[in-house]
Amino acid sequence: MNEFPVVLVINCGSSSIKFSVLDVATCDVLMAGIADGINTENAFLSINGDKPINLAHPNYEDALKAIAFELEKRDLTDSVALIGHRIAHGGELFTQSVIITDEVIDNIRRVSPLAPLHNYANLSGIDAARHLFPGVRQVAVFDTSFHQTLAPEAYLYGLPWEYFSSLGVRRYGFHGTSHRYVSRRAYELLDLDEKTRV
Repeated sequence: MNEFPVVLVINCGSSSIKFSVLDVATCDVLMAGIADGINTENAFLSINGDKPINLAHPNYEDALKAIAFELEKRDLTDSVALIGHRIAHGGELFTQSVIITDEVIDNIRRVSPLAPLHNYANLSGIDAARHLFPGVRQVAVFDTSFHQTLAPEAYLYGLPWEYFSSLGVRRYGFHGTSHRYVSRRAYELLDLDEKTRV
């Protein structure tokens, strides 16, 4: 790793990979883009809004290989100090971000039936990143973790009890990473104490 570390942030969706490369020291975006049309013949990669590049092999691993190649062209590959993955659903197992281990992967897989279109794609991204960036620490950030403080009457309202007791189906709340950012930013801009409810 060189002296200017960066973070690679990956959001694998059901048919795309959105990504950003951030300078650790300044949080400046050095590179951003999307690989879209994953698993279709029309898959492409677009970096910083430039002309799209067709992907010869449109799966998640090959899309991440193309992203890694773009990092290499910019001499950023050895600078990747951390990879962050947005994970759609953590169920009741994940209440905060975690370092990715084999056990974490198994548990993400376990809750994936709650978000099958997204979590399995997220797992494909983790697997591909582990192959392409061996030894680089990876973190899972769960979209559902922000809403883990919902009271039982809020997350069970309107559902038959057996859905929760036998299937684990409950209200979770989504887009938590965005909600967390907006609420923190509101506290900063309004100069509020963090204990104040907004």
